[in-house]
Amino acid sequence: MSSGSTPALSAFSAVSTANLQPEAVCLAKLDKIYLDLLHATTSVEKGNSAEVNANLRQLEAGIEQLREAVKAIANVDTNQQKQINKIKSLYKYLLFFSCKSSRKMSSSSHSSNPTSSKAASPSNPNKLDQTLICEICSSVVIRRGADSTWTETQFELPLPRQNKNVDHTQKESVSGFWSIIDMYTFENVGFTHAVDGIKYLTCADCEFGPIGYVDSSTKLCLLAPVRLKIHGKLHAFDQHLNMILSNVEEIVTTTEVDEESFEEIYRQTKRSIPMLFVRGDAVILVSPPARAT
Repeated sequence: MSSGSTPALSAFSAVSTANLQPEAVCLAKLDKIYLDLLHATTSVEKGNSAEVNANLRQLEAGIEQLREAVKAIANVDTNQQKQINKIKSLYKYLLFFSCKSSRKMSSSSHSSNPTSSKAASPSNPNKLDQTLICEICSSVVIRRGADSTWTETQFELPLPRQNKNVDHTQKESVSGFWSIIDMYTFENVGFTHAVDGIKYLTCADCEFGPIGYVDSSTKLCLLAPVRLKIHGKLHAFDQHLNMILSNVEEIVTTTEVDEESFEEIYRQTKRSIPMLFVRGDAVILVSPPARAT
């Protein structure tokens, strides 16, 4: 009978789950609850009230064991409201970080000297070796292998975020652009109206920019990779989100508060890494790249 086999099953489960991780123990407890529920259903169909009562007691005990197993998982708060508050707080932080950290600001709100950014020269100046995507919405701007030519041109691009307390357009000196002849080479790009005779390039989806400009004399589109994100290559990963990546660009963002204006100033340092191993416990968020339609 099913009621006679259940204690043996419980003893077997207690032994077999002793050396498992807490998450695996929870799954084992769920499997046992499923079996107990199946036994109880069978007993109800048979009309055996004594057996039904025994199975219900086993089911109650299994649920209580599952509750204790969940408590044993590290960093699990069993208070539902606290979990909701933590998720909301984390979501707000990620939203704020993704929108703010990728934008560059001047080193001081009262500084008259522009900042500068220089892109690393590619190994092949006649071929785009990376897919470039928008820093804000992750839309693909131009794909790897697109017809383009590297140029060490230096140009002053307006900052993506302007200080409202300054009466002039803040700019930074950007060195290194990909030169594109045909505008249809882009997967996604927008053009602004001419400002002081210059048209700027933006992301067509979220209008982040400028990410480059149009040369008024040659009509070439000059794209600044320092204003975009670069796709690396994922070689391997496991269920713990440990990952092996190549052609990685590491971006470290720091925040400071200006002592005079009390405004937050964001600084970014970048470095290229040929091969990188990322531990899964250091990963906060993984999201797929947006696909161009």
